Amino acid sequence: MLKDESGDSVPPSRLVRAGHKPRLRSIEDIGFLDLSLQARLSIKRAGCRVEVIKIGSKPNMKYEVFERLNTGGSELTPQEVRNCIFRATNPDFIEWIEDLAKFPPFSENLLLSELQENTMFDRGLILRYFTIKNAFKEFEHDVEPFITDFIREVLEEERSFDRQKEDVLFRDTFQLIANAMGEDAWRHFRDGKHKGPLSVYVFETVSTGVALNIDKIRSLKANQLRDKIIKFKQHSEFVKNTGAGANIKSRLHNRMSFACSFFGH
Repeated sequence: MLKDESGDSVPPSRLVRAGHKPRLRSIEDIGFLDLSLQARLSIKRAGCRVEVIKIGSKPNMKYEVFERLNTGGSELTPQEVRNCIFRATNPDFIEWIEDLAKFPPFSENLLLSELQENTMFDRGLILRYFTIKNAFKEFEHDVEPFITDFIREVLEEERSFDRQKEDVLFRDTFQLIANAMGEDAWRHFRDGKHKGPLSVYVFETVSTGVALNIDKIRSLKANQLRDKIIKFKQHSEFVKNTGAGANIKSRLHNRMSFACSFFGH
């Protein structure tokens, strides 16, 4: 019998679909006792691997072990792994990120695919924004581990991070950009019009450039900010530091430094 944290009985779990298009419709919304005898025996006899992390192990051991075990079935994205580990160590922080992800000026202009929606791509963008905005000068190589290390240091209080101020700045930044650009916010601008899906390079540079110059950006009208963002997207200094190989140290530093300077003038 299943019990909750208070020791009270809870109803048995039932299988639910993952995403909008379940692959095995025949077993959706059934319980363990609804399965065939062979299926129930297979589940009961299945092995469950356990890894024990001892007290005194290095702080990021949980993440490293979980990542190492994530080798069978459908591999999780870096953001899904982060969500599992950081939710266990600091659920309040993860709930805050999920609340930010529901902020309409942010969520309504991402134009995500179904796969991106199902793999927490939007949460990953938020953590990318915080990491790049606060620490892009420290970047050496590999963006995903860089994001993970930054957030881990924040949660372990190894790095200064004022959540209340960051919350206000996040909402102001994405509200201003949404007012100016709408669904064109994170798309490239080529041949006189916005094209393609969301670009992480546009996302990180425009959001960071606006956030770090928020007082100046607040003084602009929506159409002025729109013109400024479009001009930025077309600028050769931005364009030449995107595309293949854009996440090497020099190119990431170049485009972020340029964004901070561009939106500050």
